[in-house]
Amino acid sequence: MVTGAEDVDWPRSAYDGMRLPAEHVEVRDASHWGLVLNRWVLPGMVARVTDWLGAHVT
Repeated sequence: MVTGAEDVDWPRSAYDGMRLPAEHVEVRDASHWGLVLNRWVLPGMVARVTDWLGAHVT
């Protein structure tokens, strides 16, 4: 799961206690929509997600 540290609508804590376990990546200085629309956030987020995929997907 990827969340923005500045997300006030769906903060990291909103996902605590979910029925299915999940790993978490939090992107600093990003809101919910900042994850999608902020061109400055996107390159760092993509790198972190692809690193996670490389470590977990064979």
